[in-house]
This record gives sequence, structure tokens and C-alpha cells, in this order.
Amino acid sequence: FRMYIEAAIDFPEEEIDFLADKGIMSRLKNIKTQLKQTLERANAGELLQHGVQIALVGEPNVGKSSLFNALIGSEAAIVTEIPGTTRDVIAQSINLDGLLIHLMDTAGIRKSEDVVEKIGIDRARQALASADLVLELRDSTIKKSKKLITSGTETNKVLTVYTKTDLINL
Repeated sequence: FRMYIEAAIDFPEEEIDFLADKGIMSRLKNIKTQLKQTLERANAGELLQHGVQIALVGEPNVGKSSLFNALIGSEAAIVTEIPGTTRDVIAQSINLDGLLIHLMDTAGIRKSEDVVEKIGIDRARQALASADLVLELRDSTIKKSKKLITSGTETNKVLTVYTKTDLINL
């Protein structure tokens, strides 16, 4: 490609358009595809080497801390029926069949006037932005449970998880 460009620059008086060769565009598209595939494989390798960051987000009392404790196999997060119990991001790493996973339990996202809770909610939003995967927990017992993540670049990394399905009266 450099040769074609240099020929076009060095011999402008020639009435040959070196860059009009149809094979050049075809080869450039092929290189672009190969580079894209290489970058995708590199990103996958990065996740395998350094682990996957997964954030558990949702409104208060949807079961984020309960799920967090179940996944890590211990009672690291406090679980109560009082909304706003979790006020900071709690992180724990686990190994799942050879894949390192960094789990983040976050404060419930809602409007609050409590200064400390607002800081926790801001940290939950930061965890959401930095995560490789977001599990958005929604309480299945609430008919109008609102979806927190509805737009933006984050939506392609969000998996909605319905909790408390055992409490639904059928």
C-alpha cells in the first residue's frame, strides 16, 4: 500500500491512478476485518488474564447482597429488610471454573436525601460504569419494578435478573 501511495506521489504526471486499483480496497477491507478480529481476541485474553468485573446493581432490597453472599459462599455483605443497608461497594473475587470473577455488591440505586447513602449510590453508578458485566436485579414480586438502565453505552453489558421468584403467588 505504501508503494501505491508513493507511486501516486512520485509520478503525478503519469496518467495512471495507482490508488484506483479495485484490489487495493478489497485488501484494505480484509486487513480491517483481520484487525477487528485480533482486537476482539485480545480483549477476550485480557478478561481471561485479569478477570471479569461483575457489578450487582438495582433498587434497594432486590436481593443484591443475598446473591453476592450466595455467589462468594460466605456472609461478607450484611443482609436486612431495611432499605439502604448496603452503603458502599463490597468487592470479592471468586474463581469459577478457572475464570477469575471480581464481584461487586453495590448500594441500592434510588433518590435519597441521606448524604452517606448518596455517596454509596454514586459509587454504585461508578461500579456500573466500570464493570465488564452488570447484573441488574429486579424484584419479581413488584409488578411495576422499574428498569434502572434504559439507555447509554452500558445497555450492551447488562443482564436483567429477576429475584424473589419463590415469593410469587401463581
